[in-house]
Amino acid sequence: MSDWRHSAECRDYDPETWWPIGTTGPAVQQAEDAKAICRTCPVIEACLDYALAERIDHGIFGGLTEDERRLLKRRQARAADRTPAQRVRALLAEATARGITYSEMERLTGMARASLAYVANGKHPNVKRSTEAAIVSGLEPVLRQAVKA
Repeated sequence: MSDWRHSAECRDYDPETWWPIGTTGPAVQQAEDAKAICRTCPVIEACLDYALAERIDHGIFGGLTEDERRLLKRRQARAADRTPAQRVRALLAEATARGITYSEMERLTGMARASLAYVANGKHPNVKRSTEAAIVSGLEPVLRQAVKA
């Protein structure tokens, strides 16, 4: 057993908690309860990485249901095929959809609001690697936390 599992919060709960049957009715509440426990876990990222690497397609791992992990894998696959400008625009769109304001994005990335809006609106087809890096490093951790919330 890997070291991260020894620190997992789920060790102290009934294993059935992590395996809701179905996606409606009581299973929805069971999944939400499990994900709430995951959000308090110190090894949530290691757990999610494990589930993705091992292609585990059932149960709650890393704070995500099997459907949420499939969606995450599809997003990651699409992102790998994108240009830097496309990746940045997608990231900015996701941030906006999750309610992160341009003021907050400005603070997180160190970039001017106007520059962020310019890139997000697709008016800048060639995004420099340094711009991409600033936006990605500023927003990805916040978005990853938002997925867990």
